[in-house]
Amino acid sequence: MMRGASDASIISPATGVDVMAEHWTDSMFIRHGDIFVRFLEQSLPKTEAEVAGLLRIFSEFGVEEGARVLDLCCGIGRHSVALAQRGFQVTGIDLSEASIRRAEAMAKEKGVESRTGFLVGDIRGLLGHVSPKGRKFGAVINMFTSLGYWDDATDASILRQASQLAENGCLLVVDMANKDYLVRHFQPFGMLALQGEPQLVLIEERQLNLETSRMNNKWTFYRKEGKDLKHTVTVLLDHRVYSLHELVSLIRSAGWDYLKVYGDFSLNPLTFDTSRMIAIARSR
Repeated sequence: MMRGASDASIISPATGVDVMAEHWTDSMFIRHGDIFVRFLEQSLPKTEAEVAGLLRIFSEFGVEEGARVLDLCCGIGRHSVALAQRGFQVTGIDLSEASIRRAEAMAKEKGVESRTGFLVGDIRGLLGHVSPKGRKFGAVINMFTSLGYWDDATDASILRQASQLAENGCLLVVDMANKDYLVRHFQPFGMLALQGEPQLVLIEERQLNLETSRMNNKWTFYRKEGKDLKHTVTVLLDHRVYSLHELVSLIRSAGWDYLKVYGDFSLNPLTFDTSRMIAIARSR
């Protein structure tokens, strides 16, 4: 694993896109992981409300207090650390070393190092990082649309591997973008000013391919220098988005029993106008 983001990029003159990495996940999460950490930090204020929703889900479906939780694609650990503060034992795994460093720092800051463990690893090989021979998990969470980066078969493999790490009756929570919302409310462009230093601006150009159900997005980061914006890096994202029936089929094919879905972490029903879907399943 590379440590943090590299200052060197190869930019295509024709497209302005960073073409050095073989796959966009390598470019975004590894070579430019420090920049993506900055993006993830924008969601820190949402953490308390999201974890409150998770705790209600855990209570409704019988996840015991203090249970072991596996956080797949944990990012900077905002959910892992907050759950550890509530007494859960949490293992987080993420591809980005920069994100894991931030998660470990946050756990130390909050005094929950003893209830958290963070791993740098590719969840496509989950069982190579977390042994199914060890103590198993009472809950598995996958937050913030962290599946769909490769293909449907890979997503099924990831969830199938997670099922091998599950206790009897383990709960699975998958938080994803709702494709039906994206179709109904599609916005081709977006802009986000990232808080912190140096000042960064993210420009998003979005395309939804209806034939493949994949979002083909162009993310361009600029650094503010006075009144000017200086190009930092451009990455093409290509990820699968699911409607509920597709996600349910995926979950079932991976060996989990689908139970319920919510439209947000206030546990409102899923509709065409809720941007997220939070699917709940149980291990067989």
